[in-house]
Amino acid sequence: MAEIKRLRRVLILCIHCARNAIFYRQGWKGKKPMFGGQLLITANSNFLDIAVLEWCKLFADPKGKHHWTKVVPDRTAFECAFLTDLSLGPDELEAFIKNVRQYRDRFLAHLDDDEKMNIPNLDIIIASVSFLYQHLMSHEAKGLVHDGDATLNGNISAWSRDAKDFYQRNHT
Repeated sequence: MAEIKRLRRVLILCIHCARNAIFYRQGWKGKKPMFGGQLLITANSNFLDIAVLEWCKLFADPKGKHHWTKVVPDRTAFECAFLTDLSLGPDELEAFIKNVRQYRDRFLAHLDDDEKMNIPNLDIIIASVSFLYQHLMSHEAKGLVHDGDATLNGNISAWSRDAKDFYQRNHT
């Protein structure tokens, strides 16, 4: 895959992951959903599932073609800055990756015998894809990709407002 094509796809995955995580999260007030009916229950659950799948492509599957290591040449510097930005140590990151994989593998890809579903921390998911997106737009994609903001912050705010408005209109 050509460099520009791979970068664009990774940037798209970052956007899809963040947007779906935001759409899922805005549907909840504490531990209670802000909606009823099977359509919205299913749609909201699907937002979470897509966010997890997209995040795993970027961070949990090192052999995958969209893993961050395939688009970031200076892996050591990126990882150091990434861990600092997320306030995580290497072991904490590995534990988080394991948690997200477990959700994906045991509840999304298969319905295993686990009694409890542990939804991954969406703050970390959103922060990590935002960091990767910003890094790529500032470094690797600079001058190659002309159709994106340097950060996801404005988009995240807009997606949050849209989702919150939607859920409030459809609140039961």
